[in-house]
Amino acid sequence: MVVTYWTEIGLLNGRWRAAVHLDGDLLAEGWGQDEAAARADLERILGRSVGGAAAPAGPAALVSARRVEPAPAAGGLREAIIALLQEHPEIVPHDRCSPQTKYMHRYRTLRGRSIGHEHSLKVQNLWVAAAGLPADLNDVPSRFSAGGRDGDGRHSNLKAMPDLCNADLICFAPRDGAEASRILDAVAALPSSDGESL
Repeated sequence: MVVTYWTEIGLLNGRWRAAVHLDGDLLAEGWGQDEAAARADLERILGRSVGGAAAPAGPAALVSARRVEPAPAAGGLREAIIALLQEHPEIVPHDRCSPQTKYMHRYRTLRGRSIGHEHSLKVQNLWVAAAGLPADLNDVPSRFSAGGRDGDGRHSNLKAMPDLCNADLICFAPRDGAEASRILDAVAALPSSDGESL
């Protein structure tokens, strides 16, 4: 799969903005008093350096400043997924277990579905109960993990989430922020898998 990734830097409403786009979607943006500060803010968010030449002032210049570059490292996707989880209006930090461990962030939808975000430098997985997932997510890379089985690649931090510990699970491996957003929206729309809501 070919991924289009570009950065843009320019003045917008009197402030410098540095932004990264992935396949047409805004992945991250940084702001500053000058070009260097905006670029530094964006690099802090992404955890990597970004290219791109400075654009002349004005909103129209942002479009002409685009430059195609290699796809971002997993660190950029990690930050994008974390932002999606934190900003989603139907998703909150898990309240039935520790919401965060070294390698997993745990969330629940307002309807009661658990979501495990397994993250590392190489892996960005979203673990959810398999029951009720819509077929339109079939194009997102994923694998099935049967309930009640250990040692089949199921992350050990899932055991703390009551509705996931023994359930059949799907482990999604989104390739970009758009796929992650589709997964989160679909799971947030589903009824509780354990019969309870927040």
